[in-house]
Amino acid sequence: MNVWVGTENPVKVAATREAFLRHHPAVTVKGVRVDSGVSPQPVGEETLKGALNRVRALKSLPGAEEVDFFVGIEGGIGRIWGCWFAFGVAVIEDARGRRGIGFSPLFLLPRAWIPRLLSGEELGPLVDEATGRSMTKHDLGAIGYLTRGDMDRKELYVHGLRAALVPFFHEGTEFSCPGL
Repeated sequence: MNVWVGTENPVKVAATREAFLRHHPAVTVKGVRVDSGVSPQPVGEETLKGALNRVRALKSLPGAEEVDFFVGIEGGIGRIWGCWFAFGVAVIEDARGRRGIGFSPLFLLPRAWIPRLLSGEELGPLVDEATGRSMTKHDLGAIGYLTRGDMDRKELYVHGLRAALVPFFHEGTEFSCPGL
């Protein structure tokens, strides 16, 4: 089985590999850099749009006809119930055009970060600043910092990817999301 994921970020590639390996032991996952077409720090529904755009971009590349599944993962922030959360969106589409969408667990963000995020700063550099490290989005991520290592970014995305695989476990069943 051949899977392309629309990023070269090692965390997102590893999360995709882990999610698919649970059900397909002979899987090859390749990270391919594509543009999300959304702002560097997606807010709300823009996060889903970025993941969808990554899948569409992958499907238009040379060699896509040899790929079984295309994966787009986008991290974003959103306001629900008056609270600001970070989360990931995973979109998986197979070569026939069937699509699954999943979300990672949501987690609360520090209030002090919200104005900076809404002004266009990305979450990753804020975590880098808080930890004194660099490129934390390639390993522990915000969730790793905020949970003190209890969960890392890869684990967060694996849950969203596993949820996005739901339609592929039920051949012939139509799932509700006709507008995308």
